[in-house]
Amino acid sequence: MGSFAGHIDEGIAFIILALWWMVNIFRESLKTNHQPELYHSQISYTIRIKGKVVPLEIFLKILFPLGGFAAEIIDAKTFVNEDGNFSNLSDLQHTTIYMLFVIHGITDLLAHYRLPQIKNANYFTMIVSFLWYGTAFYFHSEPGMGKPPLENMIHRLPIPFTLLTSCAVLIEMNQRNAVLPQLLRCFCVLTLGTWFTYSSFVLFLPYPFPGSHHNPAWDQDDERNVHFIVAAFGIHLIVNLTFMMTSYIVMVVYRKLFVNSRDLTDENSMCKYKILDNNVDDLDYDDSVYKDDAV
Repeated sequence: MGSFAGHIDEGIAFIILALWWMVNIFRESLKTNHQPELYHSQISYTIRIKGKVVPLEIFLKILFPLGGFAAEIIDAKTFVNEDGNFSNLSDLQHTTIYMLFVIHGITDLLAHYRLPQIKNANYFTMIVSFLWYGTAFYFHSEPGMGKPPLENMIHRLPIPFTLLTSCAVLIEMNQRNAVLPQLLRCFCVLTLGTWFTYSSFVLFLPYPFPGSHHNPAWDQDDERNVHFIVAAFGIHLIVNLTFMMTSYIVMVVYRKLFVNSRDLTDENSMCKYKILDNNVDDLDYDDSVYKDDAV
């Protein structure tokens, strides 16, 4: 992950995931606006394509970290050098992050298909994944790793937001009718995404691919750059929060002008959305519920 490609692909993946969550959270919240007790939070959302419910988000949550895991293994080649000493330890740390997210995706897939597993295992694995994400980033940015101050600061700033994500998911798991924990999770992941996208341009040149050359425009040992990057993270928080609030207003206006004026059960629509019920204890599963609630 020590390259432009290694940072920006992770950033874009988090942005897409957070935007997908945001749209569905707002949509479900607005549908139950007059009866908030009917709101039911979800850790994942499905998409309906030509009448078939597809857990596309879950598939991508498995495939993307699997690709990252493979890329780290290929890049490192070995974690023990010819002298018998450990090597490429940053790559080794990254592989553990990716694999935990793969495990989360698998538990989420099991929940979707109602296969036997520990209750709320998909919530638990997401909590562990983001907890370890932040912990690994803390040790990744230790002075002993030989990283310059700017790179260390870039990796330490988002750590609290990985921990906040875990806390939000823990609250979600126990308060399924609450919207705010989901929005906190969404905001934190969106911030992680925009931050890693931005920092990829700060740390590396995008060419030649995969962009392993450091950006000469940023002196990574200059304390002024280190202090500026702290302010830059604050700007990301402001922009992302403003974006989410504005997006909610836009969706409210859109639904009032268009959605409420047409039949929401139009079966001619090619692509429809439906929340994913991850309650693995609910054995009375009826797929017809998707048909009733599809939009």
